[in-house]
Amino acid sequence: MKKTLLLLTVIFNTILSFAQPLITNSSFEDWATRYTKLAPIGWQCDSVGLVTNSVKKVSIPSVGSYAIQIGTISYAGGVISSYISREDSITSTPGNLTFDYKIYNNITSQFNGLYLEIYFKDSKKKDLRDFNWTSSGNNSTYSAGNMAISFNTGQIPKYYTLRISYFNVGGVAGEYAIIDNLKFSKPGSVMKTLNNSLISVYPNPTNGSLNFTDKAKDKLAKVRLISATGQNFEFPVTNSSINISRLSKGIYLAELIDTDNQILKREKVSVLN
Repeated sequence: MKKTLLLLTVIFNTILSFAQPLITNSSFEDWATRYTKLAPIGWQCDSVGLVTNSVKKVSIPSVGSYAIQIGTISYAGGVISSYISREDSITSTPGNLTFDYKIYNNITSQFNGLYLEIYFKDSKKKDLRDFNWTSSGNNSTYSAGNMAISFNTGQIPKYYTLRISYFNVGGVAGEYAIIDNLKFSKPGSVMKTLNNSLISVYPNPTNGSLNFTDKAKDKLAKVRLISATGQNFEFPVTNSSINISRLSKGIYLAELIDTDNQILKREKVSVLN
């Protein structure tokens, strides 16, 4: 029993250190149907990807999770590549963007590969800085990618736009890249000044729903639940409650988030479903 408690403590200390509130769907676990095609929740896909299914949900058995495959198709006598993108606000200055990726090219001599670009804006949505990262060639196994991000003194990012493309110049249809585990190298650390005792979570343990009492009136908007394996599940708060009946039994880290996308409180929650 002591060993089990020690293991759970280590797991959740790790989650607290590395949970990434800036990119909420870092492992592409959650997808929804749009225009008859699956697309990752929280991400925009270009029309080519939605119509032709060149953006796909793929399994990574060795990791036990899902990733996203960004592919190419034949169109109007040429080859067109697909992309995904997301826009979001941030509560603190992020570190480097890290990720896992794999590239499949039928013809390795062609100019094909993975391209990431990220644009930051300040609180008035004026352009602040932008960064990009490119990798070409053929990666038969997953590799670690790292986009170096830094800011000058006085630059405070508030919003970002991230775009991920598989570029394909002179290649053939069917080539693709797989990417997963996107995250900033350090989590957001700025949290509202708040007496956490003003927000309560109940019942805990629970087997169907979580309720919240917010005496501070901080406009609790959503709750992110992070499993012991690092999976993220987000729920909008309706009438001071969320329905978590679809979650598997286990212990989760709950992040309570306000309308400004700032974390108000973190608390362990035991789900008995």
